[in-house]
Amino acid sequence: MKKLLLSSVLASVLSFTSMNAAENNNGGFLGLNLGGMITGQLSNGAALNSSLAIGFKGGYQAFFYEHIGARFYVSAISAFGLLAIPATQTTSASMNVNLNVMADLNGDMLFDFVSDSAFTTGMYAGFFGGMLMGTPIYVPKGMTRADTTVATTLGINLGSRTTVNEHHEFDIGIKIGAALNAEGSKTSVGAAIYVGSSYSYKF
Repeated sequence: MKKLLLSSVLASVLSFTSMNAAENNNGGFLGLNLGGMITGQLSNGAALNSSLAIGFKGGYQAFFYEHIGARFYVSAISAFGLLAIPATQTTSASMNVNLNVMADLNGDMLFDFVSDSAFTTGMYAGFFGGMLMGTPIYVPKGMTRADTTVATTLGINLGSRTTVNEHHEFDIGIKIGAALNAEGSKTSVGAAIYVGSSYSYKF
């Protein structure tokens, strides 16, 4: 009987400690992204943009257990992309500049390998869905200006995350997705890829 009572007390203490540690990781957050983006069309003639990208994200995260949780957030990433124009289309190859904006809703599962009040580290994996807008900013003289496009995006999030002193979170990760653009009878499939790091402050 004493052993059973002692085991119950110990289990309760461990459960309370685990719940308390998990609650320390819960909260809303705001963050900044910095990295690189590749977007563009893969069907009907490949044309890809590569660019430096910046953005922000904001949402809420909650841990069910000490090492397992989830977060839901909105992110928006903007990039000025350089697109090479093939020499076959003009007498001299040139470059044009496009503005790309990817805005999406995200849901990630969080897995912490190490977790305490001062430091946590682990990984995340999840999904995103939203839109990718592309519009020309600069078109070389003599070239035709392309239309602004808005595509639907869907893809996965994957990366590592570290938290310092409960409030400062650092991520390094990748977003890999496809962009479907349907305009009338024309349908094209493109890429929406972002690789970068982010800093978030958790409230």
